[in-house]
Amino acid sequence: YAVARSKSQELFLMTVLVICLSVAWLTAKMGLSLSLGAFLAGLIISESEYSHEAFSTILPFREVFTSFFFISIGLLVDLHFFGANAIFILTVTILIVALKALISGLAVFVTQRNIRTALLSGLYIAQVGEFSFVLAGIAAEFKLISLDNYQLFLSISVLSMGLTPFVIEKADTIAGRIISILARFVPTIDMKRGIPDGPSGKSPLALNDHVVVIGFNEKGKVLSKMMRMAKIPFIAIDNDPEAIVQARRRTGESVIYGNARKPEILKHAGVQSARLVVLTLHDAAEIETVIGAVKAISDRCRILAFAPAAEDFFKLYDAGASELVSEKFENAIEMGIRLLQKYQVSGKAIEDQVERLRQLNYTMERTIRYEQQGIPDINLELPGMELVSIQIKQGSSYIDSSIAELEKSFGGKLSVLAIRRVADIITHPEPEMQIQTGDRLIVFTSRQNVEELNRS
Repeated sequence: YAVARSKSQELFLMTVLVICLSVAWLTAKMGLSLSLGAFLAGLIISESEYSHEAFSTILPFREVFTSFFFISIGLLVDLHFFGANAIFILTVTILIVALKALISGLAVFVTQRNIRTALLSGLYIAQVGEFSFVLAGIAAEFKLISLDNYQLFLSISVLSMGLTPFVIEKADTIAGRIISILARFVPTIDMKRGIPDGPSGKSPLALNDHVVVIGFNEKGKVLSKMMRMAKIPFIAIDNDPEAIVQARRRTGESVIYGNARKPEILKHAGVQSARLVVLTLHDAAEIETVIGAVKAISDRCRILAFAPAAEDFFKLYDAGASELVSEKFENAIEMGIRLLQKYQVSGKAIEDQVERLRQLNYTMERTIRYEQQGIPDINLELPGMELVSIQIKQGSSYIDSSIAELEKSFGGKLSVLAIRRVADIITHPEPEMQIQTGDRLIVFTSRQNVEELNRS
């Protein structure tokens, strides 16, 4: 926690390495193996709330360490022994892989009741585990197994690991064929998922169509409260451990610790399946870097960000931001609202002034942006017209009216393009369709008509 608060990537990396090496050294001093100590250290870190950042930090070293490990294991194999006993080694390897896949798959099926998941899990971990090399080495050292048996074990283990990439590549096909065979004898098996009928076959929903908030500062907290009130699913990322601890204690919100510039952290937050990414960071260079990281994972995900200064608009748009909010401009607007209120200016007059100022500021920067990209903006081509979303609240005068009646009441200067009703989105609604309480209308009309719709 103390190291995370320093926000030093170098110190965080060294701390992770020191924890792993120290625990390994301590277990060795207690008479256990270094490997067991490293395994325990990994468990300690993986159970902490800093595990995602630790994983992404140590990831560049993983391939090097893994290469050292497997190359050293491969060098222990006696090729003459392997060649002399190749048929026996191959037969035993196939039996072990099949038996381990069966046992592992049954264990998963008992807990998940999902045949497909059980089959894939069994195939994915069917090889002899890495930790068994440690046990076999100690057994050979204390002469609990003979040298020939040790070589037999090494040969089988290395061969099973060599087969693993090919098994995983064909795992979906193998699982599908097994399910199709089982379906002939067990009619309750779902051919698509391999899940028996009944409530126990339900699997948890994956995070999808959510919002990723990067930066759980004051702005991030306000946005999170608004999304929670609107029941919009979201997940937040922040590298301040204190903010994360407080958020989990108070509200139990889904906040993960990590640096949003790292792809592993963004993928864990589900950026690839998110509808929107919101950046509440303060530094323009960091915002630009994070936008680039998000775009590298999901080019279709929309990005909404705060621009610290007006001169940051262009480079952040060029980086890939979909929409920008001027932090200083909005602060000045809020200050202006309070100033006008002190002079008893009417609420309607304040609202009109704020609307004109916002239109002037954001239309200007949007005009420059679209001109740079050579893209026509409908709001610029048709000044005074807007494409907006209107919620039909209880008591509205338009309830039970048809789409045609609504459009006619505005003299044909309003078009309903779509209606969102509960979870359904109806595009190009029929003129006879009646408006109901709770409907959200997507309309194209003038600003004056929008105000009238909101009042009604």
